[in-house]
Amino acid sequence: MEYSDTEKRIIDLKGMHIYLKKLSHEYVNEFTNYTMNNCIETRIMEGTYLLPTPDNIATYLDVIAKDRTTFHFLIFLNENDTIVGEVVISDIDYRNKSANIRIEIGDSHNYRKGYSFEALFLALNYAFGMINLNRIELEVFRDNLTAQGLYEKIGFKREGIKRSAYYYEYAYRDLVIMSILKDEFESIRKIDIAQTST
Repeated sequence: MEYSDTEKRIIDLKGMHIYLKKLSHEYVNEFTNYTMNNCIETRIMEGTYLLPTPDNIATYLDVIAKDRTTFHFLIFLNENDTIVGEVVISDIDYRNKSANIRIEIGDSHNYRKGYSFEALFLALNYAFGMINLNRIELEVFRDNLTAQGLYEKIGFKREGIKRSAYYYEYAYRDLVIMSILKDEFESIRKIDIAQTST
């Protein structure tokens, strides 16, 4: 079977502007520096309260190396191989072929450049294609309309609201549950490949 250049990039986890690599011991120092530069609010929203040190990250890597339910990818820029974010597929249920996903772009200077869409697209393609999942869900703050718009653009659908589910900045906040199915992503994927190839 012959693949187009665009399809080859997707298989290699490479987009037009970014590429994904699994977090490994090779990137411990780079990832530590990237994480340290994130604001404390970002780390709290990720559920990461510990100070990011090489030792802590190395320990985390040792744990997920034995864990088939988590795939942690770093997002690198094609132009200079700098880490700009991360995308994590987690809580994989192989029996029911479902999982959760989260994505983060660390520096606000890298917002609204299309990196999140590309990274999410590549990660979903990996999850549905390589891991053979059928359903992926995520949670997002109810007032984060920008993120919700991104997720809807790539095919996620709203399922419901978890009321007062997250305590942040001295207030309880609602979370929107969103999900995407394999066949829904496949239709989006075909359109995206066709547009990118032209």
